[in-house]
Amino acid sequence: MIKINSIKRWAICTSIAIILLFVAAHKLEIGIFSPKRPSSLPSNAIWIDAPPLPFTTAHGWWLGCELQDTKFDRCILIGHNDRMSGGDGQNSLVSSESYLSCKTLGPLKTEEIVLKQPMASTSMWINKVDSNKQSIGMAPAAFLRNGDVLLPATEMSQCSKLLRVNAETLITQ
Repeated sequence: MIKINSIKRWAICTSIAIILLFVAAHKLEIGIFSPKRPSSLPSNAIWIDAPPLPFTTAHGWWLGCELQDTKFDRCILIGHNDRMSGGDGQNSLVSSESYLSCKTLGPLKTEEIVLKQPMASTSMWINKVDSNKQSIGMAPAAFLRNGDVLLPATEMSQCSKLLRVNAETLITQ
């Protein structure tokens, strides 16, 4: 039987304790201390985790959509700047635009908008283009549990692709 001296035993125990503390702190941050839904968002808002970054905790966005008027829905995306990533721990507006349903090509009532998590947060972003087909930025797509997708009113040409993506995720869930 190999005898481990006390210094090696102490180093191993300390390393294990540090790893366990890090895992516990991460679980607490995500479960208990994760960002709370901003009161400015509708009650149907969902939290979408951003792709993981090293040494970050609550990293992602709040997405909420509601009926804006008789012509459009409004979807608002709010990002959380977690302190561990060097942020201020506050929320910041990322996007607030007029949206339409890909299935009806019109607005939906707020109670009909039941958002769901995208398969991966990277799949929620669409490329916005101008009349010359030049990229002018990114916007979030809002996936619904009934298979529909809400898109910025200016980007309805991307509906067929995103409806297909949403249908595929419904099958796999």
